[in-house]
Amino acid sequence: MNYIMYLIKQAWQSLTKTPGFIVSVVTTMGFTLGALLCVLTLAYVMLMKPLPYPEQEKLYRVVQSQIMQNGQVDNNLFTYPGLIHFYKNQTHFSEAALIHYDDNILTSLPKQPSLKMGYVTPKWFSLLDIPMARGRQFEQTEQLDSHNPVAVISFDTWQNEFNGDEDILSQKIAFSGVSFSIVGVISDTFIEPEIEQRGLKTQVWLPWDYNLDTSAKESWGNIIPLAAFVGKLNSQQSIKQIEQEITPAENQIWRDNVGGVTFLNDWTLQMKLHSFNSLVLGGSHQVIYFLLAGVFGLVIIASANIANLFISRIAQQQHSLAIRAAMGANSKQLFNALLVESGILMLLSICIALVIAVCGFYILQHYLSDVLPRVAELRLNRFSFLSAIIIVMSLAYFFAKVSAKTIKYKTLNLTLQSSGKGNSAQVPKKTRQVLVITQVAIAATLIFVNANLFKHALDSLNEDAGFETHNLSYLNLVYSGMNWPEYDAFSPIMTDIKAQIISRPEVEMISHSSSPLSRFWQWPINDLVRKERYTIFIKSIADDYFELLGQPLIDGENFSTADIKDGNNVWIINEALANHLSPNASAVGINVNPGNDQVYSIKGVVKNIKQPNQIDQPFRVYGPSDLSQRSLLIKFKSNQALSREQLVEVIQQSHKSMVIEKYESLSQTQDAGLFTQKATAITTAVLASLTFLLASLGLYGVMSYSTQIRRFEIGTRLAIGAKRKTLILMIIKDNSQSVLIGLVFSILIMLGLVISFNNQLERYVNWQLLPTVILTFSLIVLITLIACYLPLRNLINRSVIHALRAGH
Repeated sequence: MNYIMYLIKQAWQSLTKTPGFIVSVVTTMGFTLGALLCVLTLAYVMLMKPLPYPEQEKLYRVVQSQIMQNGQVDNNLFTYPGLIHFYKNQTHFSEAALIHYDDNILTSLPKQPSLKMGYVTPKWFSLLDIPMARGRQFEQTEQLDSHNPVAVISFDTWQNEFNGDEDILSQKIAFSGVSFSIVGVISDTFIEPEIEQRGLKTQVWLPWDYNLDTSAKESWGNIIPLAAFVGKLNSQQSIKQIEQEITPAENQIWRDNVGGVTFLNDWTLQMKLHSFNSLVLGGSHQVIYFLLAGVFGLVIIASANIANLFISRIAQQQHSLAIRAAMGANSKQLFNALLVESGILMLLSICIALVIAVCGFYILQHYLSDVLPRVAELRLNRFSFLSAIIIVMSLAYFFAKVSAKTIKYKTLNLTLQSSGKGNSAQVPKKTRQVLVITQVAIAATLIFVNANLFKHALDSLNEDAGFETHNLSYLNLVYSGMNWPEYDAFSPIMTDIKAQIISRPEVEMISHSSSPLSRFWQWPINDLVRKERYTIFIKSIADDYFELLGQPLIDGENFSTADIKDGNNVWIINEALANHLSPNASAVGINVNPGNDQVYSIKGVVKNIKQPNQIDQPFRVYGPSDLSQRSLLIKFKSNQALSREQLVEVIQQSHKSMVIEKYESLSQTQDAGLFTQKATAITTAVLASLTFLLASLGLYGVMSYSTQIRRFEIGTRLAIGAKRKTLILMIIKDNSQSVLIGLVFSILIMLGLVISFNNQLERYVNWQLLPTVILTFSLIVLITLIACYLPLRNLINRSVIHALRAGH
């Protein structure tokens, strides 16, 4: 123990004499290892850590798919009666629950906030072992068809909407005209399973019975979005056997109930079981693999740079090492001293790394929760600390070993006798070449990949959406009463609300239309005129919609007042559908029979629009809206707006039963939709810059060292008349082979990535990559030229005697 303490004390005293060395190593490795620990912990949580639910390996979601005649999947959603039938008749799950996600308006609070809802049956709570902060979970009294109006709220809802009121269990909340007694508050430790949407945090849970109106519950032909069957599997059969058993039964009951729907002739159902783990992870394992590859690349570059610093330090310590050897220290003891030094530096680095990792967790949780799964579970854990220990031990040993390799123990005596002149340790040329090749190969690959991802993200951000969003907001209203009036009854209500809003001085224009960023309703149609089937995406709009958005009409004409008033069967379609229906002529005037006994005439063609994250251009159709539609587009005057509270007041003056379901700025909605691209652009730009910086430092260090050990040779050449240009070309030529080999390796790595991940990278691989390749290689060549020239500059720009003395 005393010997170890002695080594630590000696190592620290030695290190404190070179504070610049300490700062360089600790800073570089601290930030690099922080990124590594953050990504490793993320990989552990995503790929290895069990879900935080009892018997999580038995938890499954059953998905029902509707298969069209051509064998393609039309959707992966249950019909409402089909879901209830399966729930009541299944035999393979010991416990089962229904969950339906939706939004609803909390009308019992003055602000009338829109909350994320979960309509569930009681077993949802026991399946997930949901902890409670107050009160109870749902019980048998809230079972299917019990209609018991109670509610369980999340911890955040309790704090944010009710200010943490200790008397919360005596309060009631109102949704859609129904008053619910709060019976429980879920603990803030509960982590909700992301089986439907990443980052979704349900704010209120209500009994299943309150999720849909009666008419929708009877339809076997309509699907119900955001509804799911989940359960704990209790069967000795394989998943495939269960699917083969339940599919025919469910398909038959569905066919018996939709036999009269011509459109669904020859359609079939298919039942699939998906584990919770597969649903939560989705395709994110590919993202984590790329992150791991990127951060390991940075670690390798940083380690090469630090190894070079250790080697340089050993060259400077030859005299002190010789003294130790003369006093009896053998090679093992010298190695132990170096190991303690590197160990101290790595311990300091890992302390910084842990702080950086925690900061990384915060960024991921606050900005990427809707992109990456399970980020809410990120925190320093046993895996993090075990990884930190392994990293510290491995890197400390690696740097000590690299340093020890440069020590020629048998020549240390000569070093002492000659006072250290001319006998400094030298790194073998082969080692220097390997360092250069490794840094160039990894740096070129990382710069290329990140530059390419950055370019694609930037292209998406800068791509013209085809419509304006500035000063525009979308408002959607719902009826808060229990029994909805007939649809036509909304016409005078909406007309009055529209008049009240347009009378506000902040408002410039208003359109009875929905947002271009909101959902277009999917409509699979059977075009009887062209004898083909395809899917269109339809939206109802007013005649001032295109003017408000600045979306140009490129053929035909807009809806007339009569079209809006009478609800005429006319469509305005986008370019994509127009080119499909009539590739060589105008599509205006074409009549389309979608298979519902009605004919629609195409009146105009508008420019395509692009919604955030849209890859392909769908067939979009615009039909005339009616005055009963509850969606409005509001254009405000410059630097003007209305808050949600102000709008609530305006609407309440007109009709107290109408409440705001959604009120959002189009610009903010579009920015939120492009968040992934923004995050990608920022992340890749930072990684590319960091890679470039580390590679520059590393190459400069290796090439500077190579130049320094050739000082005498360079001085001699200068003395006999060698020109500066000749010497520069000589140094460049000596290093160019290693750089060229590194570039070749980087090309092989990139080809390997393309071959291994062809499906995922298909949309990135094209001739447009050539400028990125040229840019990447140009950056590497630039780094090399600078790294070759700068160390040489100090020798060739000074007197010859300086180089001869320094090199002797």
